[in-house]
Amino acid sequence: MRLNDDENYQLEEKLRQYLKEKNLLEEVLDIDKTKLKKLKKIMFTKMYQHKNIVRKMYAGKQAIKGLYNGLMEEEKMLPEFYYKQLSYRKKHRVIADYIASMSDRYALNFYNEMYGKLLELAGKEFAPDFVAVACQDHGFIKGQSDRVTRFKYFEEKLEETRDPQEFFFTEKTGFFSRFDSIFDQLKEKGYSGFIMDSKVASICGILAYANQQGIKEFVGLDIGNGHTLGVSIKKGEICGLFEHHTRYLTPEKLKELVNKLSEATLTFEEVFNDSGHGAVVFEKIKPEKVLIAGPNRMLFKEYGDYAYPGGDVMITGCIGLYETLKRINI
Repeated sequence: MRLNDDENYQLEEKLRQYLKEKNLLEEVLDIDKTKLKKLKKIMFTKMYQHKNIVRKMYAGKQAIKGLYNGLMEEEKMLPEFYYKQLSYRKKHRVIADYIASMSDRYALNFYNEMYGKLLELAGKEFAPDFVAVACQDHGFIKGQSDRVTRFKYFEEKLEETRDPQEFFFTEKTGFFSRFDSIFDQLKEKGYSGFIMDSKVASICGILAYANQQGIKEFVGLDIGNGHTLGVSIKKGEICGLFEHHTRYLTPEKLKELVNKLSEATLTFEEVFNDSGHGAVVFEKIKPEKVLIAGPNRMLFKEYGDYAYPGGDVMITGCIGLYETLKRINI
């Protein structure tokens, strides 16, 4: 029910009169701003960042991604009403509208139907010896921009190693809330495992493909829906890295970033001041190829080549996790 202006005014007056009668009006109007800030902080840390909330949010995001990717690959799963629209609308818009129309329960049930019963149909029990998980997380540190928090992780890790296959976690971080929530779930189920940033996992998959093809120097790009990670690699080591928001990139801008990354002239400020996360460069390379993966890989199709680790660009991150797992002593 929507109230008109007169009804809104009457309702406000009734509320004001009630508060006045109960001697609460002045208290409501004079709420201490410090108390409000304290309340907001409590709500953020105790509720919005609570592990159970983070778990549900992560599960929901994964379900949406899974539904979108599955329907993009096999549009015949669309209901007739939406399937007919493919003749005159772009497929990604039709699928996005269909997913937007779903209730939470319907979306999760559809996702579980699409992916969750694969092992059951194969007659297999899910009892892994080891679980490797890829997840994207900005991280949270009080008083610090999440862009800074995320890129600071890359910078600090690169001081330890330039091998992308060593960019993984085996225990809780204290600042990547999604990672920490997943570790809680693994512990509850009794699974051993590691977690890697999804962008880095994709780069590791691209590296595996490059090794298969005998490519020693290249730029790897994971062009995602939210972020684009670019890494210059020579003989398996990172020579430079940048991360930007995909929505701010054009093919021309991305090409310029790739060229500057290869030439070791790209600066942190250039990317950060353009609303990206940043850049760090150690040395220039002469790339034999620019290898691309990620759901928005078509953005750079004119300037690079798709990577097909395992024969399928859609499992680039999975191959990256597998190649990393082979390096770990279990």
